[in-house]
Amino acid sequence: MSINSMVVEALRHGETTAGHCYLGVTDALLTPFGVSQMEEALHGLSAKDYDCIITSPLRRCADFAQEWAGLSCPVAINPNFQEFNFGDWDGLTAKKIMALWPGQLEQFWQNPLAFTPPNGEALSHFFKRVGRGLQSMQATADRRVLLITHGGVIKAIHCILHDKPASEMFAVEVKHASLHRLIG
Repeated sequence: MSINSMVVEALRHGETTAGHCYLGVTDALLTPFGVSQMEEALHGLSAKDYDCIITSPLRRCADFAQEWAGLSCPVAINPNFQEFNFGDWDGLTAKKIMALWPGQLEQFWQNPLAFTPPNGEALSHFFKRVGRGLQSMQATADRRVLLITHGGVIKAIHCILHDKPASEMFAVEVKHASLHRLIG
């Protein structure tokens, strides 16, 4: 996929009140530390450095985007950049998932395209959704964009832009509050 001559940087949200778990569509808030992580990642930058900020609708991203942008930069919420829906696993630790659904988490890790979490989103659907989000950003050509989103979304974008299979997304490291130049 080619996105004209725009520059896109993606910031993953910081630590949340949900703790360490499979956090997809559960709308957990940032902790104060999570906010400071994101502020530190953007140290030396301001909202005026961007032409627009695009954010996931989940509050761990959208609240920070609105606050950080203030009146200096327009903020657009795009649901295509919402995190992967882990279904019944959402908000649970790996240990809890393994206890409640023996062997299923391992199946997901081994072949995420063939195994969907119970009541969750198929990985192929997730990639298509994120791809639609990237296509919608083409309207921002020749601009500098900050995308505030989630680890899974950044991993999916990396695979999409580098023509890598979805199965390689787990090899991409995306820490809390890490800033990634995706395009440009």
